[in-house]
Amino acid sequence: MLPNFDRIADVAVARTTIHSTRSVKRRRTRSVVGRNTTSRSSGSDFTDTVRLAFLASRVRRTGVERVLASIAGPDPDPRTAATGAAVAQQCAFDHEAILVFPERVGDTARFLRERGFEVADAVPSVVVRSRLTSRYGLASSALDVSILRASTTLGSGERRGIEAFCVPRASAPGIMIERERRENNEAHVALMVTDPTDIRLRALRATLLADFSLRADGGGYNPRDGAATGGRSVLYFRAPSGARLELTCAGNFAQIVDAHCGDAR
Repeated sequence: MLPNFDRIADVAVARTTIHSTRSVKRRRTRSVVGRNTTSRSSGSDFTDTVRLAFLASRVRRTGVERVLASIAGPDPDPRTAATGAAVAQQCAFDHEAILVFPERVGDTARFLRERGFEVADAVPSVVVRSRLTSRYGLASSALDVSILRASTTLGSGERRGIEAFCVPRASAPGIMIERERRENNEAHVALMVTDPTDIRLRALRATLLADFSLRADGGGYNPRDGAATGGRSVLYFRAPSGARLELTCAGNFAQIVDAHCGDAR
């Protein structure tokens, strides 16, 4: 049985946060007595460093079947076994996502490269920026959200990806940083429809809603993400357990995205 990486990460984050708090207090004390040895802060703080490290480890162990099993839960509907196989035939595991608050987006890119991932150039986020600004009552122009896509190749030749949503720490309200790290509202696993058509995407959406008992949780279209292949359409789902699934594909499927977002309201 594989270890519970999420639980291990929670413990590590707690311990590291305590260590960080104590270190800050010690540095402040030294400054008061005239020995100001406070160093310039690193690009990624301890909490996000630990979260990214465990995600980089966990994503290498994830596949379509595991994603569907985690979404179905411990007591799945009997229909999910048959329909799960059909979904797996039409989709590939794409990525697992995380929202982080680095000093600079480049710090997150460097961290992932150091762990064996190839990292593409950052692109502006449309969907997550809209979700965050709506959640915190901000104007859309008030928040800069970038997407970093990172991938690595396993020994089997399969690709595993990470999608890091980056909000520069200086521009994010403190309440946002604290709440998003605690609730992981933008964390999700994603399946890519390998040969998307309107009919296929509609059928997959209906299957996930009905047979997996998921509910619509928003979505959107980003023309800058994979612009060479027509941009990217995104449908988010939420399971009864709270876990989130993204179904994504190349191209602009506006009617399906609009219907999905309408169901989420």
